[in-house]
Amino acid sequence: MLVAFRALDEEDCEHLDRMDVEMSAILQHDERILDPYGFHFFKARLSRGRSSYLNWFGVAAFDSGEDYGFAVSSIQSAPIKRITDKKRKRYARIKYVELFWINVMKENRRKGVGAALINRVCEEAKVVDSSCSEVRLHVLTTNEDAILFYNKIGFHTMSIKKNYPTKPYSCIRMRRSFDL
Repeated sequence: MLVAFRALDEEDCEHLDRMDVEMSAILQHDERILDPYGFHFFKARLSRGRSSYLNWFGVAAFDSGEDYGFAVSSIQSAPIKRITDKKRKRYARIKYVELFWINVMKENRRKGVGAALINRVCEEAKVVDSSCSEVRLHVLTTNEDAILFYNKIGFHTMSIKKNYPTKPYSCIRMRRSFDL
């Protein structure tokens, strides 16, 4: 399936909020333990005039004016290796994209939209910061379809976080190199 991409902005926040509520209910089987992120969360990270969250960006996949899916990401860094220095502790750092939120409309799943969105997020991240080299994410251990999808497109498990984002849930921390 061929799709076009566009940047997300504050006009998309209501739609993102609705999708977040729907996805949250599906993943929790309507138990409502986890709260959806909410309109203000998305607006703070995607509005044009924001003074904070400057490392956040969003991408929409669409065709013929119809949205197929969305991804919201941020550029992050993490220590990867201690550098020996007699005066102080220092660490080499890796820059990566945190794939914070991705959702493909149910009717457009298993058509390559999710993989295309992730690849586009990686391309956009390279434009923002050319030193980015991988994409990372958390996925609920109960979201088996997503875990299979991420493994299929080259993600590998880094760790499992118990009681994350809250009890009784757990998440798998995954990553994938941009070089795939």
